[in-house]
Amino acid sequence: MSRLIDQGIDNIMILLDKMGNLAREAFLLSVNAYMENKDVSNELYRMSSEIRKMKDEVRDLAFELVVRYQPVARDLRFIESAIEISYRLSRFGRYAFDISGIQKALGSRESCDLKDVKEALTIAEWMLTMSISTLKNWDENLAKNIVKRDSEVDAKIIEALK
Repeated sequence: MSRLIDQGIDNIMILLDKMGNLAREAFLLSVNAYMENKDVSNELYRMSSEIRKMKDEVRDLAFELVVRYQPVARDLRFIESAIEISYRLSRFGRYAFDISGIQKALGSRESCDLKDVKEALTIAEWMLTMSISTLKNWDENLAKNIVKRDSEVDAKIIEALK
């Protein structure tokens, strides 16, 4: 039998899934534009704003669930995590937009070796895609693998900056 809070939790999951997919789309758009030296800042701003609006929806729905159902244990941990995840996804959307500003500031990168950057971006894309999957499927092992790959991205970025 379904509990009253379950519909709200399902709605949060739907929002987080949409946010994750839009954040991934914004990330890929910004990365491809950076590599091809294209200006997509208006589109990225729109996407970032949409992700931010969804973050506010998650927060409002989470608050409503807390007030209405006074969840404990797993439900409360899920709600807290959902708020944190939505915040992180909104930052991802903002970072995608920020990449377009960096692209304008840097200008041409024809003489730059982007090998390490491309490798880091490939890993980051995998991490974002798998994070969305982990959230949908509650896959603890995949979540641990994502965390391990984070240091690889850091190493590649550090190498690219040398």
